[in-house]
Amino acid sequence: MSSYLVEPATPADGERIRELALFSGSGFDPAAELARPWAKLWVARADAGGRARGFALIWRAADEVHLIDLAVEQESRRRGVARALLRAVIDFGRAAGCAQLLLEVRRSNTAALGLYFGAGFRELDVRRAYYGDNGEDALVMRLDLALGERP
Repeated sequence: MSSYLVEPATPADGERIRELALFSGSGFDPAAELARPWAKLWVARADAGGRARGFALIWRAADEVHLIDLAVEQESRRRGVARALLRAVIDFGRAAGCAQLLLEVRRSNTAALGLYFGAGFRELDVRRAYYGDNGEDALVMRLDLALGERP
């Protein structure tokens, strides 16, 4: 498993993030997220100045962090990219004094569920027919940032 450099995204990362976001199904506007004071966007690279292999987008609201999207390019999966991004999100939440980290994940996304359960997340609820593309349920997951484990 390789080590990845996780750093804040910049406008120069926008097009690459847009590509990855389309693949993940979210298709958000990276420039708009970078401009929002409550949003944080990170990229993971194999080396400084290299191409972004994945990204994580969070929104901070009060004492909560919401993981909005986390995506990794196909050829870099199962190599520690998602784990490095999740670690950055958890570290940010803890440093910011947030109490919990919340997310929704497709019930069928076994790779993501393995990552999240392995990091100490617990299932909180189910959002029935949450995903508009196929009506799939989303599992709402929560990590207590005071007690959760690092991925």
